[in-house]
Amino acid sequence: MEPGIRVASVLVVLGLVACAPQVGAPLEGSIAGLVVKGAVSSSKVTAYSVDVHGRRVKPVGSTTSDDTGAFVIGVGGHFGPTLVCATGGTYVDESTGVVIGLGSGELCALVDNFELGANVTGVLLTPFAALHAALTGCFLDTGKETSFASASQRAELRFHDFLGAGIAAFDFR
Repeated sequence: MEPGIRVASVLVVLGLVACAPQVGAPLEGSIAGLVVKGAVSSSKVTAYSVDVHGRRVKPVGSTTSDDTGAFVIGVGGHFGPTLVCATGGTYVDESTGVVIGLGSGELCALVDNFELGANVTGVLLTPFAALHAALTGCFLDTGKETSFASASQRAELRFHDFLGAGIAAFDFR
């Protein structure tokens, strides 16, 4: 092979290597919080992607809550509105001390706009958060709101007005 062709071949190979995409590690996120109706231990906690009507589409991660009700779910490269739901598990009734099973009922909460690679903390799965998630879906289904963000905000404002009774900076979550 001639020296000119050899040099040209080496330059082509170096050019291809230099132009290769520099792809780093994939961005993976997580959602952390508590399942609360009392501390719900051993609850299956699942994060779901959500469609434009506020309905769950598919699971993006799952875990089990610990004895304090705490959980951390790895959601991989998921982003966008996310519904986090807990089923099963047990909690101690505060007034009687009796251990009660959560059963097939769900406690859910919305993460309005989960960003790619984010690590969201402080998500509370409570009866009020479950009502907020359901009301958000109702506002979307009835056409009272046209976007997920505006429906969630409207549901949040309704709960703040009702539960806060005019207290400034009240946040039901």
